[in-house]
Amino acid sequence: MPTVDFLPAGMTVEVAAGTALVEAARQAGITIGLPCGGHGTCGKCRVRVTRGTLEVKPHALTSDEERSQGWEIACLASVASDVTVLIPQEVDASHPAWLDDVLTPSDEPERGVRELSPLGSRLELVVQAPRPADGLSDLDRLRRS
Repeated sequence: MPTVDFLPAGMTVEVAAGTALVEAARQAGITIGLPCGGHGTCGKCRVRVTRGTLEVKPHALTSDEERSQGWEIACLASVASDVTVLIPQEVDASHPAWLDDVLTPSDEPERGVRELSPLGSRLELVVQAPRPADGLSDLDRLRRS
């Protein structure tokens, strides 16, 4: 069974030959963003093969020059043999770039307002459970919190 090494995550997974690259990544705990739903129409799931080769369905989303440099469309690729795949940060949906701007858990207060980025903040509220006798909507209970 072929092994697939994913960089920069450093994850390795062993899969059956013919397994879709996106599925191999999922088994390794990596989510590859598929804006077109994995239909191979947008080309946004580009990955770079640094060792080995993938079986790829025919497409026009990468040029011959890009293919010679190892670039392929992940949703159209399947694993044929041992391979190492570099997943660019913009493709790795399991760790979106905006998460790097969020405070680390050790910096966060226990409760209350937590600043996530210059554009937003997080506020934790304790909302009482609904009771039929109250007759309050969820919005009213939220406003009272």
